[in-house]
Amino acid sequence: MQELFEASMPLQVGKVTLTRNSFAFDEALCWCRAVADSEHAESVVEVHLHGGFGVAAALREFLSSKGWNEIETHSVVAATPDQADHLAFLNATSPLAARIFSARLQQPWALELQRICQLPAALRQQQIAELQRWNAWGQVLAQPPSLLIAGPPNAGKSTLFNAWLQEHRVTANEAAGTTRDLVSAPLQLGSGAEAFVVDLIDSAGVWQQAEGIDKAAVQMTERALVSAWRVIWVFDAAAAPSPQVLASLALRPPDDLLVVNRCDQEASWRAEEVLPRPFLRGELRSQASLLAALEQQLLQQLGDAPPVGQVVAVNAAERAQLEAV
Repeated sequence: MQELFEASMPLQVGKVTLTRNSFAFDEALCWCRAVADSEHAESVVEVHLHGGFGVAAALREFLSSKGWNEIETHSVVAATPDQADHLAFLNATSPLAARIFSARLQQPWALELQRICQLPAALRQQQIAELQRWNAWGQVLAQPPSLLIAGPPNAGKSTLFNAWLQEHRVTANEAAGTTRDLVSAPLQLGSGAEAFVVDLIDSAGVWQQAEGIDKAAVQMTERALVSAWRVIWVFDAAAAPSPQVLASLALRPPDDLLVVNRCDQEASWRAEEVLPRPFLRGELRSQASLLAALEQQLLQQLGDAPPVGQVVAVNAAERAQLEAV
């Protein structure tokens, strides 16, 4: 750690050292939790930095350049449900996620379920229904869900991705196959104490004629479609979607959002007759209003956020327990 931060930092358990201007980040709080007592044991040092996802990304790049390997905390298997809630609280990516897992630390899920099971039948059903009301939120707060942007090539997917992040992350080009990988970035939806984070993903266009690495990119997108929480389907008003794209859309749940882009150009097909449900219209000149409308629809699907202190079922097993009861 001393070598990494290029600063004097005594390895004393419980010693807190605030270092300023010692490396690429302006300020870091380093806390030595434990010191190795043998050659093969691990020392534990916490490093707290100011900032959000930008600082986190910079830290990962910095550590990688120093030869460090990252092990994601959420991949660690907790021995007990309480430990899982502690890990989830420490890894909370938004104010709302932190609030939900804080409530679970105060009132563990197992105790809440036990309490409900001991209630008279009518009251028990009422409280189960109240808990199930928050199931949709439980699906998005345990870890950021994937919000995939998909559709035919050259429909404006990468342009929408860049606009939502307010930075140029991926190259947008008229040529099919410009995006050949899944490019992801954290995106905050909502505001204030009810904000939460999704993993916004730009994908390759779905097109039948793809060959070679383009075909592999399309197959990667098709796999991502299976697991995505929501998909924003982007179509081009100037080019009708192929049967392959419409077939992929038909396999998805009805909560996906549809966008017909470039509506300021002359349309070559009637979206109302081809697409299976209502859609938003996008223009190159008014992307801000389109993004606001997409965010509003996503939030409306979830409904009101859980109140302070509300216990929420945050995984499929817990939601199945409620259904069984």
